[in-house]
Amino acid sequence: MPDELRNRIGAHPARAIPCPHCRAPERAPCTTRTGRTLQTPHPARLDAYDALDTQENAT
Repeated sequence: MPDELRNRIGAHPARAIPCPHCRAPERAPCTTRTGRTLQTPHPARLDAYDALDTQENAT
């Protein structure tokens, strides 16, 4: 399976924005300080995504 498709399957919608906590780029999973990949995004990324989503829905 191509990596592009593999990254999309089951990816959390919050991956659409970079993570303010670990600095993971868009579409990349969050990581720990030791480089371990997290299954779920950091809470800061979730909050940032919710704020962005709320802003877009308000306009």
